[in-house]
Amino acid sequence: MTGFIVAVLLFGSVFVLFSNLSLKSILDELRRRIGAFFFSRRMKKCRDQISTALAVVANSLRAGISLQQSIKSASDEIPAPLGEELAALTSDVESGVSIERAADKMAQRVACEEAILFAQSISALRRCGGDMIAALDIVMAISAERKRLSDKIKTCGAQARFQMWTLAAMPWFLVVALHFVSPGYVSPLIRSRLGIFLIMIALSLEGVGIFWIHLLSKRALR
Repeated sequence: MTGFIVAVLLFGSVFVLFSNLSLKSILDELRRRIGAFFFSRRMKKCRDQISTALAVVANSLRAGISLQQSIKSASDEIPAPLGEELAALTSDVESGVSIERAADKMAQRVACEEAILFAQSISALRRCGGDMIAALDIVMAISAERKRLSDKIKTCGAQARFQMWTLAAMPWFLVVALHFVSPGYVSPLIRSRLGIFLIMIALSLEGVGIFWIHLLSKRALR
């Protein structure tokens, strides 16, 4: 009886909470989440393309082409979305914006560590002088190391998720096995209200654990 009352109170609270939310707020939240998803997807593609773009710029500089023309060449060779960002950078420079400011604006849009380093390198070398090719080589080395670490973290995250699902499934496989081996041992758990209540608690705790592990692994991959 106690388990039934707790379940009714829990579902009643959830119903009241959602009934107080207006349709407009739900649609706004859905629109925001969809926009954030596509923006995050676009930024991930930009981060994956930045190393190739830096290599194109560095090779063009080695061939004796100016920095502005090297960036324009990269915008022609690199597909969207980063190619569009490089094209916007070139367009800003052609319209009179300094290349330092244009690169900084692109770095803010892309929100990528390598793009920020690229913009800072241009700004520093314009003020103090230096070898742009060497600076780009350093940025590319940093990018390669970051990618290596990111791949390693992804592998560890995949292992953690596999262990998570394995540990979450083991108790239920054990219950099923015991049910077939000794039905009388498990039947009180699934036929009494207290047993069903305990199963609900176990499922809830497992759900919370899975959610937190998923959240931690997701944050580690960012």
